[in-house]
Amino acid sequence: MRRRAFGVAALVVTGLLGGGAAQAQEYRAFWVDTFNTALNTHTNVLAVVNNARLANANALLVQIRRRGDAWYLDSLEPLPDFLPIPAGFD
Repeated sequence: MRRRAFGVAALVVTGLLGGGAAQAQEYRAFWVDTFNTALNTHTNVLAVVNNARLANANALLVQIRRRGDAWYLDSLEPLPDFLPIPAGFD
């Protein structure tokens, strides 16, 4: 019985210690603010994504609300008033 308990304990410890050999994922992200970055056309959005890819980023955190306006189509929130946004662009 002691051998079995020791064997189970050895397997558990080996499993716990062996898991540390896996490489942790990296999180390389950029914050994209809508105060200084134009995101009102498909071309602007592609430029931001392509620049992030060139910098080897794997995530973008995009600000979609600024001052009570919304950079997405919503009937409850107004669109930004300082940049023209093409009809239907979301």
